[in-house]
Amino acid sequence: MKIAMKLLAAAGAAALVIVASPAMAAAPYTVTAGSQTTGTVAFDGATDAIQFHTDFVDMGCDSGSATGDANLGTNATGLAVANIDDTAWNGCLGPLSIPMNVDQIGIWDLNVKGDNVGGVIAGTITGVNARIASATAGQCEFTVTGQVGGSFNENTQQLAVDDASPDNNLVVSEVVGCFGQVLAGDAAFFAATYDMTNSSDGGLAIASS
Repeated sequence: MKIAMKLLAAAGAAALVIVASPAMAAAPYTVTAGSQTTGTVAFDGATDAIQFHTDFVDMGCDSGSATGDANLGTNATGLAVANIDDTAWNGCLGPLSIPMNVDQIGIWDLNVKGDNVGGVIAGTITGVNARIASATAGQCEFTVTGQVGGSFNENTQQLAVDDASPDNNLVVSEVVGCFGQVLAGDAAFFAATYDMTNSSDGGLAIASS
């Protein structure tokens, strides 16, 4: 993932990421995985490219992944239909093409909103918190927090994070170094499409009422 980061035009993947505000969520939603209708099911997501950018610099990663659990059954609000426990970001490049490492902080929530139209449903990933740091200590470090928007396609079993989504709200903070190219308060964006698999006998499905 060559951090093609204009910071948050984003580790949805892993990652490989969908969170909606209660006011925007339709109710209820029913989440299933193959023949499994209750409990949780582990999922994995993989992407072969991640784009990330801020207002002033493009970054990116060669590949990435995301793992977590989908919460099956009826969800009245569409919030936290899945939890993203861990993300991996591989081959990332930052400002001036320096190698970067990305570490997820905490658990991110995948939520849905609106109607399922033709197998596609919109959503957001909230609770996003990641620390991005240069492989060489002291060159560049910053934190990105907030939420991103995207969609899940049942037909292709793909989770897409969209850097043009109106639900995006990622902000840069705690900047150290970065050659003046990444600044505290910058908006950030990322885009990736994760191919999803899970531990059940079929694909994930999210039905809206």
